[in-house]
Amino acid sequence: IRSSADVDSAPDQIKRQISASKCKPIEIDFENKCGTFKGSGKNPYHTTLTECTCRDFFVRKLPCKHIYRLRTELENNK
Repeated sequence: IRSSADVDSAPDQIKRQISASKCKPIEIDFENKCGTFKGSGKNPYHTTLTECTCRDFFVRKLPCKHIYRLRTELENNK
């Protein structure tokens, strides 16, 4: 995953951050900083702060809405 601060401010990434609010986690592991989200198919997506098993992340290697939602959940639980 790219580690540039500019990535989050790109227009496409802002769209993903907005859609993250509609993305509900199945489970959040606050200790290990990872989560599980309902996928579009049968299998859920497994997400960390740097990786996700969703197609969007697989193709782009940039934060997806699941990563943004996980960040939000972890920040709100401090």
